[in-house]
Formats: sequence, C-alpha cells, structure tokens
Amino acid sequence: MTESMIVDQLNTTATTTENNNESQAANGIDKKKYSIQNIPRLPRELTPFTSFSPAIELHQRGPLFKGPGAKRDTGRYKIRSVDDENIKRAKKYGLEQSVKYVLVKQQQQQQRVQLDNIKKQQALLLMCRIYIGSINFELNEAMLKQAFQPFGPVKAVSLTFDPVTNRHKGFAFLEYEIPEAAQLSIEQMNGVILGGRNIKVGRPSNMPQAQPIIDQLTEEAKNYNRIYIASIHPDLTENDIQSVFEAFGKIKTCTLAKDTTTNKHKGYGFIEYETVQAAQDAINSMNLFDLGG
Repeated sequence: MTESMIVDQLNTTATTTENNNESQAANGIDKKKYSIQNIPRLPRELTPFTSFSPAIELHQRGPLFKGPGAKRDTGRYKIRSVDDENIKRAKKYGLEQSVKYVLVKQQQQQQRVQLDNIKKQQALLLMCRIYIGSINFELNEAMLKQAFQPFGPVKAVSLTFDPVTNRHKGFAFLEYEIPEAAQLSIEQMNGVILGGRNIKVGRPSNMPQAQPIIDQLTEEAKNYNRIYIASIHPDLTENDIQSVFEAFGKIKTCTLAKDTTTNKHKGYGFIEYETVQAAQDAINSMNLFDLGG
C-alpha cells in the first residue's frame, strides 16, 4: 500500500466520520468534529515504502573522553600464570594427539598393505592348484605327476580314496610351484586321453572366492610382455633359449629357474619382450615346438 492509497483511505474515513458527526448532532448528540488535518499521522520514517536515506558516517574531530562506564585498562589482556600453564598443556595435548593420529594412520595403511599381500599370496596358491577328473582307476599319483610334469615343477598330487573299495574316487588335485604352470596344463591337458579316458582339467571349486584378486593380478600382468616357457631340455642354457626366441623381437630379459641343489635349471623360465606383438608371435610360433628333444 503506497502513501497516496493511505491518504485516500484516511480521506474516506474522515468523510464518513463527518457524516456520522452530523447525523449524531441532528439526533441531539454533541460530538467533537475531526478534520483530516487533526487525524494523527505516523512519522515519516515509519511510513511504509519511504525512500531510503543513506546512513551518515560521522568523523571524530575532537578528543575522546572516557565516561563513567569506560574500562580503565584498555591495553593488552595480561595472561595469568594459571592461564599460561593451561595454554602450554593444551598445546602439548594437541601435539600428542596430532602425532598419535599420524601414527594410527600409518599403522592402518601398513595393515591394509599386509592384508592385501596376504590375499595375493592366498590367491597365488589357489592359482597353482588344478583339478583333475575322470581319472582311470589304474592310474596312481606317480603317473599323474609324470603326465603333468612337462608344464612345470609339481609340488604335490593328492588322490582321494574310498575306504570301502580302497580305490581312488576318480579325481585328484595337483599343485604346481608357479601359477603359470597350472594355467598352461589346463589349456593343454583338458580333454586329453590319459589311461584310455578323456580327463577333465580345470580350476578347483573354491577359486571364485579369490576371483577378484585373481582378476587384479591378471590385469597387472598385462603391463609386462612376458611369456612362460616350460619343458625345457636340461642341456639347453639361457643363451640357447634367448638366441632362439629373439627371432620374434627384441628381448629385455631371459631367465631360467635355477635349482640351488643341482645348480641346473628346473625346466622352465620367463622371457620378457619389449612389445606385446613380439610376445604373442613367440607364443603362436613356439608353443609345442620340439626344441632339443
């Protein structure tokens, strides 16, 4: 509502009041007459929608005198000895808490790293194991070890026997020293006829538990252009292997696993190329290749 609207409304009210006064006077009632000028008005600063008047900034030109309520000590607050000791204790406590927080964070980080390493070791152990099914009842653990030895060094073979018939149940678990040997044996031996039966070779049933870590290790392995070589003739050396495989590309490293007791290689090794294409060409060309018998 603007100021003009308020004035119009007051005029209307004043006219109504005058009419009422006239009618009351005609009826013998003496009432005081009010005009528009006699009606009390609101102060201008309280009237709605008044124009904004900026605040005036006053500048001090003379000296400032202290009144009766002014503080006499206007200088810096003086710390008492008790307050000084409390501040020192507070700073010491804050420093101790900060150091403690950093140590706890470092300890938690070390625990996470150790836990990740333990999980990776467990996953690698699972990756070294394979399941062999549909085994002929005439085969024993020594025969299975001999059949799977070309893919890498075998740590253990376990057949499950039936106590009633005293015969194995037709399946076994074989563990290699390295996971690459297990993977290669699965690729090469699954469905192969052994003892007159097509054996089934695969991963154990508990592998899905560690599948996320296995996928992580597999993804990390893609950063290296390495190939795994097994069933290497005992008379061949690292130089012999490198001279044969360098035909597919430049080799960064060529290492054969050494046996500390005999000082000879264990029949397997790794070659790392500079490019992925060279590693893939070597696999496609040299897998199952007769090298030195």
